[in-house]
Amino acid sequence: NGAETWPLLNARVISQWFLASYRNPTPPTESDVFTKVCLTDLDLSPSDCIALHKLSLLSQDAVLHLRYCTPYDQSLNNLYMPTALWFRDDKLGGLQQLNSGNGKQWNDVFSYLYQHNLFSDAIDEKLKAVTLFDAIQEGISALKSSSYTWYGEVVAQSVYGSMLARIVLYGWKILSIGFTGDQT
Repeated sequence: NGAETWPLLNARVISQWFLASYRNPTPPTESDVFTKVCLTDLDLSPSDCIALHKLSLLSQDAVLHLRYCTPYDQSLNNLYMPTALWFRDDKLGGLQQLNSGNGKQWNDVFSYLYQHNLFSDAIDEKLKAVTLFDAIQEGISALKSSSYTWYGEVVAQSVYGSMLARIVLYGWKILSIGFTGDQT
């Protein structure tokens, strides 16, 4: 149906958790709600629900490593929002995406990383996203049944996440080399 499984699953779990928490002074855990949604809405086996929950958590972690820049964000001392390198997948803006709008040729994020010798840490963070997306692909292929109607969507989305993470990783590598070259 073209829908994105992960966001729909997140929305379903969050709404069910809210409803259960609203009615219950001892709310269920996120894991318990996920399992209930998985069993009833997706009609998976209990073991596949446990595996899918782990993959969902990995997906969340992978996206954060892909889109944030922790070495720079730590410099903000919680006074500002993180860099939030949220990009539309069809608009990978490179340095323009990271530009603070201050008119500088290069942006604050790359300047900070260069001045504090943190490019390798930032690139390692993008590599972590690649590693996590690869683990998600392996985990999905290990599910007991591929007959679920959503299975093809999840496989395609995990492959896409892995490919996008690689594009971002190599983009950061190339941009950091160019930035460093312009500084020397």
